[in-house]
Amino acid sequence: MPGATTPALSPLQLDRVRFHDEFFERKQNFMEHVLYGCYIFANGELPNIAKRS
Repeated sequence: MPGATTPALSPLQLDRVRFHDEFFERKQNFMEHVLYGCYIFANGELPNIAKRS
């Protein structure tokens, strides 16, 4: 429908969206952690991106 506005999210829906985002961020961090572990195991050194301080 043209001109239709999206309904405002309820607090419960906002909570679910926030949880969803945090879940994927955590999953992404975990995957990076695993990939770094595999890289270090295979090459015996840290990749450059992991050396950021």
